[in-house]
Amino acid sequence: MPRREKHIRREANIGELSRAVEKARDYLTGKGIDIETVTPQDMIAYFDGEAPSDDTTTLKDIMHQRWLLIHEVIEVSEMKRRHLRISVLTLHDHPCEAHECHLTATRTEFRLAQQENDSGWLRMRVPLIRSWRNDEGMTDEIWAMYLELEREFKEYL
Repeated sequence: MPRREKHIRREANIGELSRAVEKARDYLTGKGIDIETVTPQDMIAYFDGEAPSDDTTTLKDIMHQRWLLIHEVIEVSEMKRRHLRISVLTLHDHPCEAHECHLTATRTEFRLAQQENDSGWLRMRVPLIRSWRNDEGMTDEIWAMYLELEREFKEYL
């Protein structure tokens, strides 16, 4: 698996990251979505680990793209809700749980983007679902849920 960018700490100003995470949390709670406490340190630890696919997205990328930030805050929150330790090994040690958390984050991201009529974002993101099929830890059951999500948003394919 490719590693995410190694020098994340130098690229992600902790103050800027803190403000971005806080803004995402405020947005989500304003939408009635219950979020566990996600800290900048959680995000750094999570993004210092291996990606389960060929994803090369960096924390700096996330901080500057609203829907990606929202997605990642939800994903880390879901991991914390399951009492997974957020570290460089989270995805490797808990691949099935990580996929379930990713699915929850993706579903929420898509539904919020749809509510806000961001069809451009959805046209870019929905087709990516197929690229996740062979990710480590992908079970047939989880894959079926991804396909259900793809059907829900098929108008954006």
